[in-house]
Amino acid sequence: MFQIKNLHVAVFLLITNISSCAQSKVADGEIVLVTEDSLHGFCYPYFLFMPDKMDSTRQVTIIVEPNNTSFTSDDFTEHIKRAKELCAGKGYMGNHLSVNLQYPLLVPVFPRSKTDWLIYTHSLDRDVMMQKGNSLHRLDLQLIAMIEDCKKKLEARGFKVKERVFMTGFSASSMFVERFTAIHPDKVKASAVGGLNGLLFMPFNKLNNQELNYPIGTNDFSRMFGKLFDSASFKKVPQFFFMGAKDENDAVPYKDGYEDNDRKIIYEQLGQVMMPDRWKKCMDIYIKAGMNATFRTYQGVAHKFNRKNILEDILSFIKQNDGK
Repeated sequence: MFQIKNLHVAVFLLITNISSCAQSKVADGEIVLVTEDSLHGFCYPYFLFMPDKMDSTRQVTIIVEPNNTSFTSDDFTEHIKRAKELCAGKGYMGNHLSVNLQYPLLVPVFPRSKTDWLIYTHSLDRDVMMQKGNSLHRLDLQLIAMIEDCKKKLEARGFKVKERVFMTGFSASSMFVERFTAIHPDKVKASAVGGLNGLLFMPFNKLNNQELNYPIGTNDFSRMFGKLFDSASFKKVPQFFFMGAKDENDAVPYKDGYEDNDRKIIYEQLGQVMMPDRWKKCMDIYIKAGMNATFRTYQGVAHKFNRKNILEDILSFIKQNDGK
């Protein structure tokens, strides 16, 4: 079992030494580290980036990009460091949107354990969603609590904040965003994700008479989340999906990404070859289902997001869905 108690203590000691809200000036804005607040629903800290020219006379939309450390570590400072880079670094999707739209950016600092590496927190996998009675319990709800806390802090500074958020993610965090959107479509105004294993969340209980449990589909949705899958709302959320034509980073074959039975179902129903087979199959299914989805396949691109044309396409997509 994941060493939750020790990690929780380590987080508490680290953050309290920093102070309740540590602020610093970074390129194009200010970054704030907000401490964990389990009384208000989140057991881990989050970063808030506020661009220099945020206008308090207009409503702002919070941009959320889940952290993706890209490696396992039981040293929580590693996850804090990488989350801060993601939040403040030029060339990252969320920061690019934040600076160009002058909207705040929220990046949670969720751990990814080396000890219990099968719990793939940063992709919101089945293992983490099965956690009970510890600090990993319902990371999706913890993120919602962070968003609500962030709204209050922004409103205290005089900003008017819209209810729903924009979300971005790449690789593991793309899966987090897509799965979060499926669970809480009412919270997401629009999302843009890439490098997602050529695999999309299937908004169905079955495909070709094969049951699809979370995280592939919705067959056990009510048992997992205590509510029915809101197909109509999920279908309406504008979602931008992209893959590089030369992307070879596929999480499906690995045990921390999927269980053996899930892998078998994905291979049989959606394709074992990620690019272009599985990607095309998933796109065809979404198009046929009438999803509000935009797809891009970038020729000559591997597992990358920080190309100017990709970032500009994402910015254009989010602008198109701003104000709706």
